[in-house]
Amino acid sequence: VHGYVACINTLEEYHRVSLELTDYAVSKTLFDPDWPIYTHTNDSCPTRYTATADISASVVSNNCLIEGTVKHCVIGRDVEIHKGAVLEDCVIMANTKIYDNVHLKNVVVDKFAKINHKVDLTGSPDKIIYVKRKDNI
Repeated sequence: VHGYVACINTLEEYHRVSLELTDYAVSKTLFDPDWPIYTHTNDSCPTRYTATADISASVVSNNCLIEGTVKHCVIGRDVEIHKGAVLEDCVIMANTKIYDNVHLKNVVVDKFAKINHKVDLTGSPDKIIYVKRKDNI
């Protein structure tokens, strides 16, 4: 059997492997029609992109609001990224709110977190910053 496999045993590996999903060739191997995925569905609206949204090389789930800049990120369901926010190389989990003028680079944000305006969190590929679940920064 051939296909994609990854060992995730550190936060840095979780971050790296998650961002690999932005590569179409990688995601294509994971979502093979002959390999069904059984899951509970969650029907929701598509993501809304405003005129201020700037997105590139990213994977965005449904029911998000994107008003800021998103570069090479994985964005979970029900995430809000407000005007002036800039996210680079981030993994943002479900129900997170990123407010105006926040800058995040090499950050993993867990579910239900809120990051308020004018915050600058910059990690590196070998030292990822983690924002824990339900944190309010």
